[in-house]
Amino acid sequence: MGRALARNDLDDPAGAYEVMAAAGRKDAASPLMTAMSGYFALLAGKVEEARSRLEKAAVLPQPGPRLARPLLAQINLVQNRKEAALAEATQALAQAPGSPMALFSMGLVKMASFDLSAASQYFQKAIDTAPRFVTAYVYLAKIWLGSEYLSRAQKTIDRALQIAPQDPQVLSLAGFVRLGFRDYSGAFSLFNQAVRADPRFGEPHLGLAIYNFRHREFHRGLEEMLTATLLDPRVASYQTVLGKALYQTRAFGRSMEVYDYAKTLDPKDPTPYFYKGIALSDLNRPGEAVQEINKSIELNDNVAMFRSRSLLDQDLAVRNYSLAKSYQQLGLNEWAFSKAVTAVNYYPHESSAHLFLWQTILGSRAGTEAPFLTSGLLLSTANIEGTLFRVLSRANQATFSSVPLEGTESLGFTTDYTPLFEMPYGRVAVAGGLGAQEGSKLIQDYQGLAYGGAPGVAGAVFGRYSKSNGANWPSTDSPDSFTGTLRSYDIQGVAKWEPSVKGTLTGFVDFVDLKAHERSTSRLTPPPGLGFVGPVNNTSDQTFNLRQNRYEAAYVHRFNPQATFLAYYAHLDNPIRVGDFGSFNGNLDPGAPFLFPFNEQGSLHRTFDQTINNIQVQQYLRLSAAGDHNLIGGFDYLSGPGVTQRSFFHDLVRIGPPPVFSQRTDAIGAFSPPQWSYSFYLLDYWRPHKDLVIELGLFKDFNKAVSPFFQRNIYTSSWSPRFGVNYQFNINGTQHVLRGALGRYLNTHFLIQPILVPAETAGFLWAIDSRSGTEIRQAGAAWEAQWNAKTFTALRLSALRLSTPTFVADDAGVETSIWRTWQRYQASLVMNRILASSLGLSLGVMGKRVIPDLSYEATDNLRAFNEFNAFVGLAYLHPQGWLARIRPLLVWQYGETPGHTADNPFVIFNLTLGREFPNKRGFALFELQNLFNRRPFYSLEPFRDLEFSNQRRFLFRLGLYL
Repeated sequence: MGRALARNDLDDPAGAYEVMAAAGRKDAASPLMTAMSGYFALLAGKVEEARSRLEKAAVLPQPGPRLARPLLAQINLVQNRKEAALAEATQALAQAPGSPMALFSMGLVKMASFDLSAASQYFQKAIDTAPRFVTAYVYLAKIWLGSEYLSRAQKTIDRALQIAPQDPQVLSLAGFVRLGFRDYSGAFSLFNQAVRADPRFGEPHLGLAIYNFRHREFHRGLEEMLTATLLDPRVASYQTVLGKALYQTRAFGRSMEVYDYAKTLDPKDPTPYFYKGIALSDLNRPGEAVQEINKSIELNDNVAMFRSRSLLDQDLAVRNYSLAKSYQQLGLNEWAFSKAVTAVNYYPHESSAHLFLWQTILGSRAGTEAPFLTSGLLLSTANIEGTLFRVLSRANQATFSSVPLEGTESLGFTTDYTPLFEMPYGRVAVAGGLGAQEGSKLIQDYQGLAYGGAPGVAGAVFGRYSKSNGANWPSTDSPDSFTGTLRSYDIQGVAKWEPSVKGTLTGFVDFVDLKAHERSTSRLTPPPGLGFVGPVNNTSDQTFNLRQNRYEAAYVHRFNPQATFLAYYAHLDNPIRVGDFGSFNGNLDPGAPFLFPFNEQGSLHRTFDQTINNIQVQQYLRLSAAGDHNLIGGFDYLSGPGVTQRSFFHDLVRIGPPPVFSQRTDAIGAFSPPQWSYSFYLLDYWRPHKDLVIELGLFKDFNKAVSPFFQRNIYTSSWSPRFGVNYQFNINGTQHVLRGALGRYLNTHFLIQPILVPAETAGFLWAIDSRSGTEIRQAGAAWEAQWNAKTFTALRLSALRLSTPTFVADDAGVETSIWRTWQRYQASLVMNRILASSLGLSLGVMGKRVIPDLSYEATDNLRAFNEFNAFVGLAYLHPQGWLARIRPLLVWQYGETPGHTADNPFVIFNLTLGREFPNKRGFALFELQNLFNRRPFYSLEPFRDLEFSNQRRFLFRLGLYL
């Protein structure tokens, strides 16, 4: 046995095996000799012989079982017999609780089943029992590295290097740890040392492959990756990385085959499903992509995964991939929304989860059906989730690759194939759109996007100019003519830098200039009894100009995966100019033989200049006590030097002949009521069971808000609790999710400046567009069901109440505070269905009741109404890039307003045709909205935008990716 051990130390496992075989032929084998002969047979690659000898030793007296059972567990693991491995490891520990090998084998079993916490404990116990157990150090360091405890991984592998500085496994893993710290030169040196120490060991070749890909040496990287898999062909994680390497070199077919092979090596690993779903989405095979991604979610405790749990690489590039794209390509918005909400609930501080939800919301806003069948009013929600992604995301060339050009948000377009490795890269995309509405009223839309970066650095610049001529104006009024123009500029820039792997700095600027002009004319005939007044011609003009300059800076420090600190600052300048001009003229007949023409002109100019500063700090902690807790505690403070408000009124009346002039000019001087708010909050996403997440939150808000064009402030202080429950379960292969939400929320400022906490509670969006000081109360319940791989339904019930404090002024100018309240009760049922790999179906119905109080009736002519919607959508995307979408929407409103009776029900029919160019070179789109040119009256809740075109509108878009 001594000679065999010596031969093995001289790197001659075959010679060691021959020595033990000869010894076994001379003497009757003892339990020790039987076990050791099995061990050396295993080292020589004679697995079945080793199994036979070890099984024989396992039933002999000690020390045979103590040595044999841990090795049998490891053989079963390699052969993917995890249940048998667990049984052997359990017996080994029962027979020898203090055996380092038994502890180590149980750690391997736990690691294979992704119970990394238990695995790390077993490896640590093995090290405590045998401080020079090098392999235990290696696997413990792998867990720390895979779990992103980089400092722990470095400390552990440094200890192993002290014990075995020439061990190839130690050298290789030390290289991966340096890769985690982005020390590429150090990693390269360690990988090469490991290759020299053992040329037959595949893992360092895997590291060299990643190193070469990160330096854009694609062919060299692929060669190293193939070497790794040839040396260790049955390691599932190696095959997964090979699939990534083949995909990165555009060998798409071979990549798919490798992913499928990796699935057979470890059917419980979600990673190959995840990567194959990404690839299929890029290749315009969305039906298959959704099924692969859903399978990866199923294997990952029914929550979306954003990186592998088994790869040594940190997978930072893939974390900036938006899972929403695959669902959006087939119009499966509700399905995507369900998966995104679950991801946020399980990982509320993971940037990829917020990217998923943000992109789903943007796509829903752009589609016809979704805003009616979710809660609508999604601008604030999208801003919150988008800002969370922007500040929490890691910096590399892929950080902003998932941001779509505006106008394509619901289509799931990608500007390039998904980058799967960190590397230097840049891309430019430009798009132009021309169209018309109401015949000859021109629409223009031009935009450009440049993005890119390198490991640890990211940047993007976006610019857009759009102009729309023509009305989009639902109203009870029927002017004889109406014209409208909307013109806007938007320039955004964002940069990210990671001074260390634990910290990310983000800077963001946004310059917006928006100008709208509306003009209408009408002719009014006086009613009987006013015969001395002739017909009156009215003209009304309104201009609106908004300029916004936003500056943001944020720093995120990741102490470890259980603790993250966020500091955020924003400065916003937001001047608004509003001008109203009106005139009317007619004739007066005082009984004289001639008429007196009269003309009156009036103008009102108002300004609302707002400057704010916002500071937010937040601490994220993940704790374990009666389950897992994801805690978010924070402080939010907003203030400004005051909002400068001015109003100027001018009125001129002329009657003649003889000429009679009456002129009045009033100027209401400037006033600057101060504004501020601060909030303290604590949120807990508590997971007492793997299928249950309970959301608990408490906010204490203090808010002094400004009411436009009133001199007094509105002060509100409130405790705002929120509660949500999310429960997932399976019945006969059908996945179900039950959700419930109950909450009270105070809008301190999120319409103009986002607050950095998740924008939903149990899938019910609480950031409803409203003015500062608005109290929002919400209750909701939902049942979501994924019936099979192709069918999903969602039933949602919700009640919403918004109360906004404001003022009214009497004739003497005395301001009186009031609350303006409206309520909504809504129910919806939606189905998403994959009809074929290229064809998706979505359909649904929704009913709601909106009840405003008397203040809305008096000022905005908003009265209670009921609404029923039904929609069907078909989305087709061919692998060659051809796409088509049809979305008819039935709307029926009825209530006390006369317009409902005249204009309802009606159908809005939208059509989209286009193609994504081969090799991700751009796209061409033709959009036709409101085919039947319906211009109905349509009631809107306060602050809600119209979500469909109110007249026939077509637009041709052409985009190029350079």
